Amino acid sequence: MLSKKVLHSFYQALLGFEEDELWNAVLAQAEIKNPWFTHENATKVLQQWRASLEEAKIASFMETYAFPGNASAKTLGLIMAGNIPAVGMHDVLMGLACGYTVKGKLSSLDEDIPKYWLKKAIENFPELEGRVDWVDKLNGVDFVVVTGSDSTARTFEYYFRETPKVIRKNRNSLAVLKGKESKEEMIALGEDIFAYFGLGCRSVTHLKVPKGYDFKPLIESWDGYHDNIHHNKYANNYHYHKALLLLDLDPHIDFGYGILHESKKLYSPVGTIHYSFYDSPEEVDLFIADHSADIQCIVGQDYLPLGTAQKTELWDFADNVDTVKALLQNA
Repeated sequence: MLSKKVLHSFYQALLGFEEDELWNAVLAQAEIKNPWFTHENATKVLQQWRASLEEAKIASFMETYAFPGNASAKTLGLIMAGNIPAVGMHDVLMGLACGYTVKGKLSSLDEDIPKYWLKKAIENFPELEGRVDWVDKLNGVDFVVVTGSDSTARTFEYYFRETPKVIRKNRNSLAVLKGKESKEEMIALGEDIFAYFGLGCRSVTHLKVPKGYDFKPLIESWDGYHDNIHHNKYANNYHYHKALLLLDLDPHIDFGYGILHESKKLYSPVGTIHYSFYDSPEEVDLFIADHSADIQCIVGQDYLPLGTAQKTELWDFADNVDTVKALLQNA
């Protein structure tokens, strides 16, 4: 089946990439162009992709949909983000699996990894040749998926007003703590917060904690992420927002490589984590309801397991909108 061959070809392209000189040269070039894309972060992304594309997971994913057996004449247009390495490639793979030809407008922050990954996939499945075109402007498409901000969403809604579409906006993620988490769970939460410097929509930016919560054990469990402060861009953000809080005499908890700041806002800037207290589960439910349009995922003992926010699978869709279902309906 077409979809299985597509997905398997991208899996094969990642086999042994860690020891591949050409792959490592691509990752090095990506980091030069975008310092947020450290070798460690790019490697982590591709390893997670490889895990999600294992044969058993592809088989499970394919059982959910009636994928076409052959390519169609339809074209999918993509405007891709660049906050995390290869973050837009899920849409590319889903479009190809649904039989579409893809026109992708890459972010200038993330060009090298997607282009090389596709090149390697074509080596494994030559029928992909010509099925993806990297473009500067989208036109002549039958369906469009746009990833942008709340402000750009309005522009894209108008620009693509005549085209079936999925338009994504800003999202962030939430952790709900009970105060009874194990040390292992608290360490895992650090991955949800600090992985990729907190730049992803699945990055936890707000903690809901019970009133009287003791942050000391939590902070101590995050020591493994202390090296973030040695990254120039991360450090600049941390020091900038720390200075603003100090100038405003705004109380906060500074732990040397991050700041905990009490706030009702879901979003927090790089280097800062917002938190708010609750007295009852009903307060948590109300907070979630109030921010439902802005929450990508929730981690906690009653939600996704702590430490899994960034461990995405093929069926984890951005903004919780099933793009495969939408693409197949418009195929």
